[in-house]
Amino acid sequence: MLIKPRFRLSTKGGGLLKLFHRVTISCGQTVTPEELGITEGTGPQFREASRKIMELISALRQQDI
Repeated sequence: MLIKPRFRLSTKGGGLLKLFHRVTISCGQTVTPEELGITEGTGPQFREASRKIMELISALRQQDI
């Protein structure tokens, strides 16, 4: 059985992956700061954004993985 990965790997410049260099791993849809309600970068906004991120992670785990 072949399992199709449901995540993307990308580098800062979009080039090849290199050992010991920064890599971004994305699962699901990309979420912007505006969607999270971060406009000023205050503590309460970050707390609310953290709650929203955890809800999105929970919803992603509920999907058929």
